[in-house]
Order: sequence, then C-alpha cells, then structure tokens
Amino acid sequence: METSRSQASAKRNGRRDFLARSAGVVLATGIALPRMARAASTDPQKVRDALAPIDVSTGYAAMCPGGKVKFGPDGKNIYAHPVGVQ
Repeated sequence: METSRSQASAKRNGRRDFLARSAGVVLATGIALPRMARAASTDPQKVRDALAPIDVSTGYAAMCPGGKVKFGPDGKNIYAHPVGVQ
C-alpha cells in the first residue's frame, strides 16, 4: 500500500510517522481540491455538483476509512466508517 511505503520512507529518513489527520488533509486536497477548482466558483451548489460524481478507490481514496470515496445525496462519503470510538 502506498501509505505504508511512505511511512517506511519517512522512518528511514528520520521523519515521524504520518498522523491520521495528515492523511485526511492529503485526501481532501488530492481528491476534493481539483474538483473544486473545476467548479470555478465558491457557490455551494456548484462546488457540491463538482464533488458529487467522485467515485474512486485508488490513490488517496485508498487511505480513507472504507478505502473508497463516493458521496451520497447527503454529501457524506457512503463508504466511510469510524476508525475508533471513544
């Protein structure tokens, strides 16, 4: 898995492990940002329409809980599940 290789590389180079929050930021910028740019607007409906067709399970999406990203009618990732509950 790409994330495991990246973490191993970070350890070899004296860097810390990736945090879950960091992976989420990478996911958001790697998947959502390009779609938002295509919307060419800050209008919430246009941004939502640009994000709605996302349905991926490779690359950054594989780092998500559930390993896939697809938004349902409510705007939430239908494949997401809690990683831990406290």
